[in-house]
Amino acid sequence: MPKNWTVVVNRTKAKIFVDQVGPVNRPVKGLKLIEELKNPLGRERNKALQNSKPSMGRSPTSVGPHSMTGEKNPHEDAAVEFAKKVCLHLEKNQYNKNFEGLVLVAEPHFMGLLKKKMKKKLRDSVVQWVNKDLSKTPMKEILSHLA
Repeated sequence: MPKNWTVVVNRTKAKIFVDQVGPVNRPVKGLKLIEELKNPLGRERNKALQNSKPSMGRSPTSVGPHSMTGEKNPHEDAAVEFAKKVCLHLEKNQYNKNFEGLVLVAEPHFMGLLKKKMKKKLRDSVVQWVNKDLSKTPMKEILSHLA
């Protein structure tokens, strides 16, 4: 029997649910949580995420040394790495035939990160994209957002 997974994800955690299907040709009865992936770096403060002081450099037009911080955002870097981890986890489970279709639920920015990290085969298995942060929504209410 084909089964779908519903993945509700944000930058701090991913909850993976399996659809509980009723008798043949019946709608989904509910969702059952089967796994949760956590990203502890998603809640860290910027200072805790920075691993070293910015290096000092010289510019031909400046008088003295200046900080070379660049435009790096530690929270964004942690979110990108978590998106990559989630996609790799889903690709492994797809390869093992643990699901056929995916319903992917994420806030819009994180959804974009997931789409960038997804391989085509995984992207093609997504049957519904939901651009909402439902990570704090009770499990019983998630289905009402998936119409």
